[in-house]
Amino acid sequence: MTISAYLTGPFRLENSAGIDVTPPSSKNCGLLLLLLTAPSGVRERAWLQDKLWSDRGKEQGAGSLRQAIFQCKKSLGADKDLISANKLRVSLALEHITVRDTNAGEFAEGIDVRDPEFESWLRLERSGRSSNSSWKCQTETLPPAGPKITLTIKRTPAQDILASWLTEVLADQCASLLHQIIAANVTVCDPQSQPDAQFNLELDSVQVADGWIYLRGRLCESEYGTQVWAGYRAIKSFDSIPNDNDDILQMVFEVTEIIRRQLDQRSNQTSDDPPALNAKAITQMFRMTKDGAANADRLLKTAHDMRPNETQLAWQAQVRVIQYFERYRDGGQSLLDESEALAQRALQSAPSNSVVLALAANTLNHLPGREAQSAGLAECAVRAIPGNPYAWWTLASVQLSSRNLEQAFQPAWKSRELMNGSALEFLPESIMGGAALALGQEELALQHFERSLAFRPTFKPSLRYALGLNAKSGKLERARNLMQLLQEHESGFRPEQIIEDGEYPTSLFRSIGGVDNRFLRDLV
Repeated sequence: MTISAYLTGPFRLENSAGIDVTPPSSKNCGLLLLLLTAPSGVRERAWLQDKLWSDRGKEQGAGSLRQAIFQCKKSLGADKDLISANKLRVSLALEHITVRDTNAGEFAEGIDVRDPEFESWLRLERSGRSSNSSWKCQTETLPPAGPKITLTIKRTPAQDILASWLTEVLADQCASLLHQIIAANVTVCDPQSQPDAQFNLELDSVQVADGWIYLRGRLCESEYGTQVWAGYRAIKSFDSIPNDNDDILQMVFEVTEIIRRQLDQRSNQTSDDPPALNAKAITQMFRMTKDGAANADRLLKTAHDMRPNETQLAWQAQVRVIQYFERYRDGGQSLLDESEALAQRALQSAPSNSVVLALAANTLNHLPGREAQSAGLAECAVRAIPGNPYAWWTLASVQLSSRNLEQAFQPAWKSRELMNGSALEFLPESIMGGAALALGQEELALQHFERSLAFRPTFKPSLRYALGLNAKSGKLERARNLMQLLQEHESGFRPEQIIEDGEYPTSLFRSIGGVDNRFLRDLV
């Protein structure tokens, strides 16, 4: 059972007898091409529908995909079992397929699917290949990763060995966190050996007589010759190892987040730099808007098509969670099923990646009966990289969902400290507000929710709870302003939904009991 696939020049498939088994429909050929170019030959159903039937509704697209799978199996004849499908994914057995590269013509010549999403994908594929280069099946070892982030380190010689070593540890931690958050292939080297580096991080350290180590860092974006960050820390050298020192961990995330933001600001939808696309996707998803989630999903898909990486799958799982709870997409439970499938694929590829572990834990946290597994993954994420604030944020969310309210404060506080100074502080602040509310500390809860909104005024989870708490405490003018803001981002919102609608995402209000809905009716 062997099929030969010709991907350059006219697209065609031949069986072992040399008979042409190419499907007559361009759409069906497009489906096979998407599977042939997939890592391990596997694609998500939702992803395939988006590429081939982007102009159709979910049900119609699902029906069209089922029909296309049937037609492709029919064309393959005796080799039909090479294609398999389940509820979430479609697979092609690449181990039984030989790619024949004629080096004649362009990639996938003659395939005319006439879907803008497929055409966009095809342009990116063709731009990454040349007509005279041999294409290898993706079941083989991938070529070296694409565009790298080069982070050069300039160290001022320190008399004390421990002070010098500390700067090296800091640089290593920055490289590791960048790789796990945005899938960047980071190179750390001396500026003289890499004069065209994207970023140059200068680190100075000195240890004084009383044992303290003083660190100074300065980050420059080499292309523009501009300084984009500077930071200073005083470290009690023998108090703890670097992985346990909050000042060092916070400095590492601060550098990492600055680099991510710089990449975000210069990336765009047509960028050929996957780390930059990933950086922009994180910003888009945490705008917490319908368009932001959709944009993040497209960016991550584009990046994954160009350079598959488990981090992109994990972030896509997070997008599905957002779309489910904020009702940005139809699909209900199927969105969480998609999120779980993406998270599981990411975990299989990178079971020790702290960001993957954290985002997978966040997915499982919203599935019934998976609380223990979610908590285990969150704890593993924290142990893998203690300086990963997403890991602490997820652990806090898991504790809150499990009603371990006192325990939710500590990881949320840790996440907030690591994110200190970044635009992401709204995430742990909201968790702290939820824990305080569940404990009956309404004034403290309102302080945290309002602080969350100070960082992200459109963050709807904090908007909802801040609205209810302001109304309950008699701050009606503030509550009405929040109501108007929420109505701008949530069509048809009514204040009484916070209490009366069992499906509305304000379960903490309903679970604590004793909440009178009259204070919400006064707003209308």
